[in-house]
Amino acid sequence: MAFGKRALVTGATGKVGSALVKELLGRDYVVRALVRKASDAEKLPDGIENAFGDVADAASLKGCCEGVGVVFHLAALLDPAVGKEALYEVNVKGTANIVKEAASAGVKRFVYTSSIGVYGKAERGRPLRESDAPVPTDEYGASKLMGEEEVRKGGIPFAILRLGLVYGPGFVASVVPMLRMLQGRMIPYIGSGKNHIPFVHAKDVMGAFVCAGEKRGTASGTYNVVGGLVTQEEAFRLACKYLGVPAPRLHASRRFVMLGTHALNFGLGLIGRKARIRPEYLEALSLDKAFDISKAQRELGWVPKVKMEEGMSEMVEWYKKTA
Repeated sequence: MAFGKRALVTGATGKVGSALVKELLGRDYVVRALVRKASDAEKLPDGIENAFGDVADAASLKGCCEGVGVVFHLAALLDPAVGKEALYEVNVKGTANIVKEAASAGVKRFVYTSSIGVYGKAERGRPLRESDAPVPTDEYGASKLMGEEEVRKGGIPFAILRLGLVYGPGFVASVVPMLRMLQGRMIPYIGSGKNHIPFVHAKDVMGAFVCAGEKRGTASGTYNVVGGLVTQEEAFRLACKYLGVPAPRLHASRRFVMLGTHALNFGLGLIGRKARIRPEYLEALSLDKAFDISKAQRELGWVPKVKMEEGMSEMVEWYKKTA
C-alpha cells in the first residue's frame, strides 16, 4: 500500500465527511477517521481505522497522523449562532492543531475544507477568482478564512477547497428548503431570477477532494469548488419540473421577501412555533454569486461532471422518498 493511499479524515461523521470516507474506501485507500468518542466511531463504515481525539485539544491528537500520507480536514462548526469564541476554538485553533500534528508526522499533503463564505455577501458583478480579496460578512466565514491562514503557514503542501452550496441525496441544507417552498407554491422568484446560485453536487465535491489529495509535487493552492453556472430561475424551473408543480409566475424584490420572512418568523415565535425558513437562506438564493473554477481545472485536473438537470432530478427523487 502506497504511503499516499493512507488518509486521515477529520469530521468523518458529518455529511460531507462520511461521503468522503466512502469515496476513499471505494478507491482502495486505507482510511483513518478522527473521532471524539466511541459512539461516533459506531456511525462509520466497517474497514476503517479510528483515532480518538478532538481538534480543539492538541494533546489528544498525538499520533493520529502517524503513517498517513494525506490529511483531509473537514471538522468544523458551521452555524454562526454558536458564537465567535466557539467558531474560533474549532475552526481556527483546531485547524492549527491538526496542521501542526500532521507536519510533525511527516504528512505529505493537507487538504483543507473551506467555504465560498470567505468572500462574503457582496455581489461583484463577475465570477469570483481565488485572487479576489476575501471579505467575510459573518463569523463563520471569518473563522474559515483564519483557518486557511493556519494551513498556509503550516509547512505542508496543501490544497484549500472553497466549497459552494453542496447538494445531492442526503444533503438537506442547500436545496430541500427550496423544494419545500416550491412544492407548496410559497415562493416567487426573488428579484429578476437571473442571479447565479453556486451549487455543487456532492459527487463533484468528492472528485475535488480526490484530485486535491492526489496532486503530485509540493505545489500548494486555493481553489473554488463550484458546479456549472445556474441561475435562480433555472434552478426553480428544474425543481418544479421534477416536483410536478407549476414554476413561480411572480417576482418579488429581495427586500420584500426578507421583510416578509422576518415578519412571518416573528409571528410564529409569538405562538411558540419554530421559524419555517431562515431569511439568510432566501438571501443566499437571491445573491448573484458566480465563481471562476478554471484554476482547479488547470492545476488539479478537476472538472464538475454533474449537470444541474441531472442533479436536480436525483435530488427531487430522493426528497419525494424521504419528505
